[in-house]
Amino acid sequence: MKNLPAFWSHGNPVDVLGDARAKRVAKATQIVLEDQNTDAVLVILTPQAMTNPNATAKEISTLVGLTNKPILAAWLGGQSMHEADDILVEAGIPSYKTPEQAIRAFMTMVSYSRNLEILYETPRDIPVEFTVDRVRLRSEFEQIIRKSEAVLSEETSKIILESYGIATTKPYKAASAKEAVSIAANIGYPVVLKIDSPDITHKSDVGGVMLNIADYLQVKKAFRQITETAVIHQPSARIEGVTVQRMFFSKDAVELILGIKKDKVFGTVLMVGMGGVTAELFGDKALGFPPLNESLARRMLESLKIYPLLKGYRGSKPKNTDQLIQVLIRLSYLAADYPEILELDINPLLVTSAEAIALDGRIVIDPGTVRQENHPYAHLALLPYPEKLVKPITLEDGTNLLLRPIKPEDEPLWLAMIGRCSKDSLYSRFLFLPLAVARNRYPVLL
Repeated sequence: MKNLPAFWSHGNPVDVLGDARAKRVAKATQIVLEDQNTDAVLVILTPQAMTNPNATAKEISTLVGLTNKPILAAWLGGQSMHEADDILVEAGIPSYKTPEQAIRAFMTMVSYSRNLEILYETPRDIPVEFTVDRVRLRSEFEQIIRKSEAVLSEETSKIILESYGIATTKPYKAASAKEAVSIAANIGYPVVLKIDSPDITHKSDVGGVMLNIADYLQVKKAFRQITETAVIHQPSARIEGVTVQRMFFSKDAVELILGIKKDKVFGTVLMVGMGGVTAELFGDKALGFPPLNESLARRMLESLKIYPLLKGYRGSKPKNTDQLIQVLIRLSYLAADYPEILELDINPLLVTSAEAIALDGRIVIDPGTVRQENHPYAHLALLPYPEKLVKPITLEDGTNLLLRPIKPEDEPLWLAMIGRCSKDSLYSRFLFLPLAVARNRYPVLL
């Protein structure tokens, strides 16, 4: 900045030096505000020999009318800055005792703004790329839950996930060690063995998972060890054997956990976070309301501490976040379509640079839930956009129009339209017609 001495900081924060007069501080602030990469400015003043707090506050106040960006102030010095604080506040500039308070206030505004943006997102009732036959799947799902227990088997859970386009590893049931050996030989080594029990939710907690089994001898040993250990940890559990599936491993993969849970207050909620056996230990997770669109799904991922690993860290390849977002969207529509789902866990979901695949899955059904055909989304806090009400029409003069329910993001268009209306139009729309209807002077169709 040519308006500053040669020894200014040449970076952010901009140090205008201790001998700065009020106009220098104001000019530097104005230049920073005009930078397109600046969203807000915090002006910090410390009491020094040549500092004039009141004059600086007055100069900064003149900038309020020149910008729509927030200006915040922190005049340090306690009671000696009382008059300067009054000048700033009267001009509409919030003044704080410390810079930390100002930054917290600004980040609160950022969070509030982001939350408003999320509320303006309107997921579609049926996303364009979603091509599954939801009517047929609904019929098949109802048959499954009528025949199954409350906790669906891993095999059944993965069939439901696959039906919504979420890739999974296929498990094969084995009631004996001999059967497990035969299955492993058919699908190829290495394999994974997991305990098969409707009463065991977290298989790893009871020693019910063994990975990277390389031959038939290890399969026999793993079968015996898994079933015996599960009985020791949970004697009352029904043990039906094990499931055998192909070992899926990648040094470049990130493990995530995805879940659905129906809350008594908020309805069905979607979760994504750090997966694997440490999922509950670190608690790195994000919650969202289904159904999701791409923007909402991406925001959930970006809020995770593990997100830098997905983008590629220290030479590792960036993971296929586009595929991961598709999985989140599809899972959210599964949650929206089936209020009978009380809980759903995918842990882990393995995400590599090429794909995203569910290695384990579990669905818990609420047998007391009855889907209401007239209100199919009664279990959701936020309803999806009603696509069925969108209707193309043609006017008598041949003009093609699209009639649809209004969306939150239509607000700027609505304001622009109102801004182009004449005073007479505004009077007729917002004052004259409502008054006429209220007085019953003549029937009006609004």
